[in-house]
Amino acid sequence: MLTTLLLTVLLYAPTPEAEPPAKKELFAQEKWYQDQKGKEEEFVGVLRREDRGGKVGFGRFNPYRLLTTVEKNVREEREVSGQKVVVVVPVQEQILREVYVGGKPDLLAPYVGKKIKLIGKAVDMEVEGRQHKEIWPARLEVVAADKKEGRAEGGKEMKVLATGRWTYASADPEGPKNPQQHVIRNAEELAKVSGQKDADKVKEQLTKLLKVDDIDWKKQMLVVVTAGVKPTGGFSVEIQGAQVRDKAATVAWKLSTPKGIVTQAFTHPGQVALVARHEGKVTFMQTAEKRNIKADPRESPARPAPDR
Repeated sequence: MLTTLLLTVLLYAPTPEAEPPAKKELFAQEKWYQDQKGKEEEFVGVLRREDRGGKVGFGRFNPYRLLTTVEKNVREEREVSGQKVVVVVPVQEQILREVYVGGKPDLLAPYVGKKIKLIGKAVDMEVEGRQHKEIWPARLEVVAADKKEGRAEGGKEMKVLATGRWTYASADPEGPKNPQQHVIRNAEELAKVSGQKDADKVKEQLTKLLKVDDIDWKKQMLVVVTAGVKPTGGFSVEIQGAQVRDKAATVAWKLSTPKGIVTQAFTHPGQVALVARHEGKVTFMQTAEKRNIKADPRESPARPAPDR
């Protein structure tokens, strides 16, 4: 009897989730990749997965994003002891690119939230009036954690586990029109921010939207960013990432403006992100919307990779 019980426990006990391979071949051997112009580059950053936001069946959609942080020096004029001097200030810029996965939505799922290096080509294209800045990956490598990473002076990335459209902001033109920024660490705050009495129901809706099994308030929290009431559709909010430095977290987000024909109705665009819990101060930083530079007409336009 005891032997049978032990065997049952061993057979059905949950096994720890295996780490994905540190290296993975992707599309290096595909003809459409080899035919694409441009040189191979290395893109290093944290991989994220995003929800389509209810637009299934319309246009091109890439579920994965790679958030990279680029260090650059900016010259600033300051006044020191009554004299104007030019100083060089180090600044971190966050860049978010879509990752093309060839119609295979689960191809990179084991790597979400990890710091990886993609070797591939940067491809900018327009599909159905929407600009896509993509990485066409040939291969993937997991980047080993830097022991120095996480020190206050250097800062570290806060894991963005999932994102989705925030549907609880009112678009009533007679109501509050201002943008909203929220940090939600428990069920009571979720009920207050969403304006709903049943926090459990809201949590259930969000887990489906974010495509996660649960929200663990002890280890995770939600950050919400909205752009305020807008006169038309076509506006969208994108939470680009978060970084912790000096015990304070900064959430970077971007507002995209309409392009082409849009819905003529009041909207209140917003996004919610599930991130690792942070007990300290959280601030929000809006990044500028980058304008697309027209391509040289002598160059052939980028051809969309086949969606398979």
